[in-house]
Amino acid sequence: MTELNRQSEENEERIIEIEIERLRPFKEHPFQVKDDKEMFLLQESIEKYGILNPLRLAILATAEGRKFL
Repeated sequence: MTELNRQSEENEERIIEIEIERLRPFKEHPFQVKDDKEMFLLQESIEKYGILNPLRLAILATAEGRKFL
C-alpha cells in the first residue's frame, strides 16, 4: 500500500456508533446547553422520532487522548 493510499484511508469518512459515556464536553464549544423548555421539547422529539440528523464528529489525537469535536 502506498503512502497516498494510506492517507486517503485515514481521511475517509465513515459511520460508527459511539457510546454516549465516551463523549466529554468540549471546553471551547461555542454553544451553551441549557436545561430549559426548549431542551425538554428536544428530548421529547428525540424520544418520539429518534435522531433525524446524525451527529458528525472529528477525532483529534491529543496528549490527553482523543478529542471529539
